[in-house]
Amino acid sequence: MKYKMIWNIPNILSCSRIVFTPIILFLTFYITKQQFAIIFIIFQLTDIADGYIARKYNMQTEMGAILDSWGDLCSYLIAFTAMVFYYHDFFVFPRSLFFIFFASLIILNTICLYRKYGVVLFGLHTILAKITFYIQSIFLVVLFFHELVHWLYYLAFFIGVLREIETLFIIKKNAHLPLSVKSIFSKQ
Repeated sequence: MKYKMIWNIPNILSCSRIVFTPIILFLTFYITKQQFAIIFIIFQLTDIADGYIARKYNMQTEMGAILDSWGDLCSYLIAFTAMVFYYHDFFVFPRSLFFIFFASLIILNTICLYRKYGVVLFGLHTILAKITFYIQSIFLVVLFFHELVHWLYYLAFFIGVLREIETLFIIKKNAHLPLSVKSIFSKQ
């Protein structure tokens, strides 16, 4: 599938998340976890802003959804890297299996989306995806500003797994690429 690149503010914000990912990954190893938290909050705010601006000013495009999906992958990559770097003692076996399981679901969904629709996406923009974003972001901010809160970690993990399972069902259910589907119960 080919998409025309449209340079609007939401797409530029999504591109900025992708472009700045290597820099943030590099900085992660040289800054405190609180400094990382501030950078990560800014990073996540650009994700909120791109979606809000796109919807409010009718700037939604298929390319924008794809760029946002890639930006979301960058968020996961940055978060996983920082969690393991700053809390390496916590993320050992058997807890490391949660990471592996969650990452495997993301990879499975990406493969399914590509095989069925011919586009590389790292998730869909469902209501559950938005809920997941906020819960996982809250967990990460608490983690990097304060400390590891175990119940919040497991909640963030569990809601992320639910989101990935919902995505699998949506892929199975929809013949056409469901970029604007709201949930497994929505009609495309």
